[in-house]
Amino acid sequence: MNKPIQYSDSQALFGRSLCLIVGLACLLGFLVDVAVIGLPLNLFSLEWRVNFCQQLGDRSILFLAGVALLLYGVSKKRELTKRLSRTCLIIGVVYVFSSVVVIHDSITLKDQTFRELNEQKRELQTTIKESQESGQLPSDISQSEAEQVSNSIADRAEVIRRDAGRDIVKVAVASVGNLVAVGLGLIGLSRVGLNRLSKY
Repeated sequence: MNKPIQYSDSQALFGRSLCLIVGLACLLGFLVDVAVIGLPLNLFSLEWRVNFCQQLGDRSILFLAGVALLLYGVSKKRELTKRLSRTCLIIGVVYVFSSVVVIHDSITLKDQTFRELNEQKRELQTTIKESQESGQLPSDISQSEAEQVSNSIADRAEVIRRDAGRDIVKVAVASVGNLVAVGLGLIGLSRVGLNRLSKY
């Protein structure tokens, strides 16, 4: 019959030290990524916010893993564990609520993209119509051909509009899913850390 493996204090300390080092490395890598994708800051740009939140969500699993390792690494230090657990709770709540901003910005970006596409379509069709009415069309282009071009522009604009709307929705769903998942994960880590303290 196999005997259960007994871990000494030195082995446990070694494991926590490894987790601490890897956790700090993960957090440092995450912060470097965030700095690169976030600079230069442009908080009032809708496109910047949507792009930043998407990439933040994509990279946040590294942040979650780093915090989990760090929390285990400092688990024998009550004060550090308490501070880190409370910080996890705050950041987790911020992550969850930031998903509301992503939803709002994505809807706004979708509407703005549709308006711009419709405006471009109207401008092109107006130009063609004015050219028809003023007789400025080249002689080798008939009225029916000009109407075909106008209809083709309308069809193409509708395809672009549909594709752009679908892409924006996909990005928004992925971003919201990542932000909420990481936020709930951080809140869960906070509860685990605080529960551990209550037992000692």
